[in-house]
Amino acid sequence: MRAEMQHNTNALETAIKFFNSGWLRFSRSWTSIFTHCMVAFLAASMFSRLITPPTPGPAPDLATVASFARTFEPLIYYSEGEVQQMGDLQATGMAVWDLGESVRSANMTSAPLIVNQLDDLSDNLKSLALELTKFFANVNGDVDR
Repeated sequence: MRAEMQHNTNALETAIKFFNSGWLRFSRSWTSIFTHCMVAFLAASMFSRLITPPTPGPAPDLATVASFARTFEPLIYYSEGEVQQMGDLQATGMAVWDLGESVRSANMTSAPLIVNQLDDLSDNLKSLALELTKFFANVNGDVDR
């Protein structure tokens, strides 16, 4: 009793009993050891993932992008006035159709043949305007991307 009062080992004995009981729980069986090791490994790996900064994503290569944009430059230049070009093409188609109607009303011997050819040309101009509009829409979409 006197030695215990001199050295006051009660706190040390409590700590030793705490670690001893923990070690007995840890080493109860091989399954217990394996489970505790796996939990410790997973906790350490998740903690290391939480404290490490994320890896940066891939950066674009600006030289490649610039050279790629240079290859599209003629298309971009040509497609700048596309609205005006499509309007002119549609106006030409309407003018050809109007010419066909004027020839139809004239009393010419070969009027039906000319009217058929002008109607075909007018239809071809309309379909050309439609296809070019689709083409320029795709080009502008690709350039924007």
